[in-house]
Amino acid sequence: MKNIQSWRQKINPIIGKIQNSAFVKTITAGMMVSMPATMAGSFATILLSIQVGGFQDFLVNTGIRAILDTIILVTINVFALYVVFGIAYHYASAKKQSGAMAGVTALASFLAITPFISEVNEFGTVNYSLPIDWLSAQGIFSAMIVGFVVAILFVFIKEKGWTIKLPKSVPPVISSSFESIIPGLIILSLFGTISHLFTLTTFGSFHQAVLSLLQTPLQNIGGSIWAIMLIAFISQILWVLGIHGPMVVLSIAAMAWRPLDLENLQAFTAGAAELPNITGMSFYMVYSFAGWGMGLAVCMLSLIHI
Repeated sequence: MKNIQSWRQKINPIIGKIQNSAFVKTITAGMMVSMPATMAGSFATILLSIQVGGFQDFLVNTGIRAILDTIILVTINVFALYVVFGIAYHYASAKKQSGAMAGVTALASFLAITPFISEVNEFGTVNYSLPIDWLSAQGIFSAMIVGFVVAILFVFIKEKGWTIKLPKSVPPVISSSFESIIPGLIILSLFGTISHLFTLTTFGSFHQAVLSLLQTPLQNIGGSIWAIMLIAFISQILWVLGIHGPMVVLSIAAMAWRPLDLENLQAFTAGAAELPNITGMSFYMVYSFAGWGMGLAVCMLSLIHI
């Protein structure tokens, strides 16, 4: 017992620093910003999956199907946009800077590194379209990186005072907007340059580089059953030490698991016969974290029956 207490005293400060670090807090908060949109998209997906009687015909005939498709399009299919805004917003707000301005700057920077598709129409003018692939599951890691980097740069520039100063008599809303002009110009110029430089590489875009070098390898490792078991084991060890295990490990594991869940949701919405991923956050919650609670509930009910 003394050894456990001694180990607990040593590890608690380390775990506390990880849990309270700006990176973990920002990523977690940024992900949670998308919760309303994700829940709405998930609810719409569930309705479209119900195959009872003539329910689907009813949705089509009443126009509800079109409404649900629109909801899915602006939620699940553009999930990365909410993440990049949320991460920048929360980091800047935690540093006592304008979260809204940082969020908008991060959103614009994310779009700056996203390759647009250009097509010449019949009238000779160029039409631009935005590929939705990079706005959903494949672009989540890019959104995390851009949101965090933009927020750090935004706060740094503001704290250095590289802003347009207006008299104190000017309303705060207007003053804040003008103060964000120079940070926005610097940051967007930087990401515009980054976008151009990646077009000169074999990857073709920043998104593809992140997907190939970072997101896919991490998902392959974190999405394995062994990773699930390891996370569950570490979580329980932390509980023994008096630390809220899931709060620590899930904030990190979610970076690999959320994209897997989103890929499944997109595939399910598209009517795929098989989902691409078995594991993910949902798998962990059902068969590990929530599963323990279910087992405990069944055990307690059986004791009451006895």
